[in-house]
Amino acid sequence: MKFILLSDIHATSQTPTLRKDNILETFKIKFEFILQQAQKNNAVILQAGDFFNKSRDWEIMQAIISLLKKYKKTKIYAVMGQHDLYFRSKTAPNILSILNHANYIKRLNNVPCLISDVNIYGCSWKEKISVVVTGLGV
Repeated sequence: MKFILLSDIHATSQTPTLRKDNILETFKIKFEFILQQAQKNNAVILQAGDFFNKSRDWEIMQAIISLLKKYKKTKIYAVMGQHDLYFRSKTAPNILSILNHANYIKRLNNVPCLISDVNIYGCSWKEKISVVVTGLGV
């Protein structure tokens, strides 16, 4: 099993004042490259938090959905960083929770998720880190 690990992408559609390029277009090119590599190598993408710069940026969400529809077989598992949460709330709607509910991305928690022969789990921002023991044969 192969994995691609991403962290702190801070995806946004809002180009900073001094940036010369269009940040949304640049993001789409770079994210599509990652999706292509995952598909080409039959790899799973693990995203370790702060996928988004703001929790409610509908333009970036739309761009990501368009790319994920194109690479349907590529699996993405993620935890939430503080930038993914709306005012640090674990219950308020945000892009990552919407993508999770729409089955574009699977949000990890402290319950192991079996991928091929590997158990993965994760904790989001300010969640307690669990110790998960599996497969010890005891």
